[in-house]
Amino acid sequence: HQEGFIIVLMWHAVRPTDDEPVTFKESVQGKLTDKEWQDLITPGTEINERWKSQVDVIAWFLKQLQYAGVPVLWRPYHEMNGDWFWWGKKAGDNGYKKLYRMLYDRLVHFHRLNNLIWVYGPNELNDNVDSYEKYYPGNDVVDVLATDVYHRGFAQRDYDELQALAGDKPIALG
Repeated sequence: HQEGFIIVLMWHAVRPTDDEPVTFKESVQGKLTDKEWQDLITPGTEINERWKSQVDVIAWFLKQLQYAGVPVLWRPYHEMNGDWFWWGKKAGDNGYKKLYRMLYDRLVHFHRLNNLIWVYGPNELNDNVDSYEKYYPGNDVVDVLATDVYHRGFAQRDYDELQALAGDKPIALG
């Protein structure tokens, strides 16, 4: 940051049902049952409390950057429109959108972090992923929209969907 670089952090969160250390494949790419997901988004449950503890640890590191005056492009729970992470393909108001908004609330309102530039980061559109809009948590909690591109390149439909959601917000390649 002191040399003029932009800091980007992407959080591959461990499942809140797991104790660290874990392996990426078994935990981050693991699954939650429907009941576990419901418990995760329900305040006061064991899984919800474990999740808050995870977030609080991350907040401590982000707070150090805030104190140092470092803005961060913050990309939590990316590629949610695919099914390869425990937070992926959770549609509806009690799905991914709820998790993202819970994280935003915990970091911004509880921890008072003000150095985060919130990046909504789905995966490029293809046969195995859903539209960007299906998981979009809302303009009030997103600053930048970006897509991750691995296989087909940044296609016109990727651009068009991002731009339609973004309005005046910047779009980017994640």
